Amino acid sequence: MTPDNNAPGEERPEHDDPVSAKMAALGDSVAVLQSVLGTATKDLLTTLSSNLSMMRSMNAMMDQHVQQSVSIKSWITSPNSLRLRIENRSSIALKECQTSLIVMSTDAERHPIRFTLTGPDSGRFREDDADCSWKAQDMTDLEPGNVSSLELEFDRFEMFARYNAVIRVTFTSPGSGNDGFL
Repeated sequence: MTPDNNAPGEERPEHDDPVSAKMAALGDSVAVLQSVLGTATKDLLTTLSSNLSMMRSMNAMMDQHVQQSVSIKSWITSPNSLRLRIENRSSIALKECQTSLIVMSTDAERHPIRFTLTGPDSGRFREDDADCSWKAQDMTDLEPGNVSSLELEFDRFEMFARYNAVIRVTFTSPGSGNDGFL
C-alpha cells in the first residue's frame, strides 16, 4: 500500500488537485469575461438609447421650426376648385421649392395619382374620364416673405368630392431640408 501523507479522516485540499485548480481558474476567467461583456453591452445600449433620444429631440425641433417657417393655407374657391397659399415666414430663402401633389381617392381600392410640380407650370390629368387641371405660381424659390399659390380645379363636382388633395412642399436650403405638409 502506498502511504498517505494526510492524517486519517483529513481531506486533500482542492488546490493540490491540478485539474480542480485549472477548472477554478477557468471559472474565474469566464466570470470576469461575462462581467466585462455585460458592462460593455450595457454601456453600448445606453449610448445607443441616448443617441436615439437626441435624434428624436432634434427631429421634433426641426418639425417645430418647419411649422413656424412655412405657412400653408387652403380654401375652396368654387364648388370644384381648391386653392393653396404657401408663404415663407423664415428669414432665409428656401431654394429649389418642389411641390408634390398626391390626389388620393377616398375609395381604398383605387391607386393614388401622384405627380410633381417644379417651378411655375400648369397641366392636367385624367381619371375616370374626368379632368383635373392644376396651376402653380412662383414655386421655384421662396424668398423671405414671398408667397406661392397652387390651384386645383376638377371638371365635375363629384370628382372633387371623391378625392382628397394632399400637398407636400419640400424646400431645400444650404445644409438643411424643410418640409411643409397640408
